Amino acid sequence: LSAAGWNVLTLEYRRIPGEPDLMVQDIEQALTELPSIIPHHQQQLILVGHSAGGHLALWAASRLSHIHGVLALAPAANLRLASKLDLGDNAVRRFLGTEAEQRGDLDPILLPKPTMKVCVLQGLEDAIVPPSVPSSYCDCFPEVAYRELSDCGHFALIDPLSNAWKIVEQTLLELSQPISGIT
Repeated sequence: LSAAGWNVLTLEYRRIPGEPDLMVQDIEQALTELPSIIPHHQQQLILVGHSAGGHLALWAASRLSHIHGVLALAPAANLRLASKLDLGDNAVRRFLGTEAEQRGDLDPILLPKPTMKVCVLQGLEDAIVPPSVPSSYCDCFPEVAYRELSDCGHFALIDPLSNAWKIVEQTLLELSQPISGIT
């Protein structure tokens, strides 16, 4: 993305299994404080997250109003469903430290609808986060753009050499435009 001309900031956060509040606290603090100190920012913060990072981007979209847009790539957008499907060998339970039903405050599908442009890209051949997980989120929030990509697995969405990458870049361009919708 940087080579394509985007100003890119990769956030790091505490990853302590069973302590999700530390992780989301770090994300919220970074997204609140960093934009004001980054030169050439132009006040357009677009979040991009893949898989668990897509979950965090959708979580932030429901809580922070200064975000211009969100691109969630194969996101774990419905923690209850992801837990039921046992994605990542019980990754949701390890992340939360409890059952998904106990932490609705971290489940994007149970949070308020985003107030900014949001697009979800999902590979139809994704065996890690199957399309049913993000599509269930988009069913609850029909204003969220949802696009399924054929012949695309979980990691193609973050591979600049894949066919899916051009769609990722195009979607980012669409998200950076004034609000008029995403196709």
